[in-house]
Amino acid sequence: MAKKKLIRTPDSYPDLNITGLSTQIKDYRLAFLMNTLLGFKLKKLDDLPVFFTRFNAVLYYPIFSFHDLEQRLYYCLIGNNNTQQPMIQSLKHADYFIFIKGYPGQTRMEEIHSHLKAHSEIQLVFNAEKGKIKNLEDIMTDLEMHLANFG
Repeated sequence: MAKKKLIRTPDSYPDLNITGLSTQIKDYRLAFLMNTLLGFKLKKLDDLPVFFTRFNAVLYYPIFSFHDLEQRLYYCLIGNNNTQQPMIQSLKHADYFIFIKGYPGQTRMEEIHSHLKAHSEIQLVFNAEKGKIKNLEDIMTDLEMHLANFG
């Protein structure tokens, strides 16, 4: 009998924006920089556990978060690199991702990108296409469970 597989689409998260960053800045310095440049209040959380079915293992990635209650936006700065596996293999050239849950609007997204691009220590800022992230559903499940622990 043929194996059936559930096909997941990026439409599962219509209110999710993902920005990729390439930089050699340490995670805590990048969080401070974003707090300064963008008015965020990112705070360090325990590392994000992400389960990889391919390895049958959980790997950990640094995460900082900020909930903007006024704008109804949730920002997460997540490191992409681990000693064993990038969190998002298809975008392994990115060192960090900014996950924005909510609807920031085009103007706010352009503002975030332009401020980050203008900084000399950030080499690349780009919109990550959700359709190219094979394990997005798994990452989002792990992220939502992790954030629920921190209220």
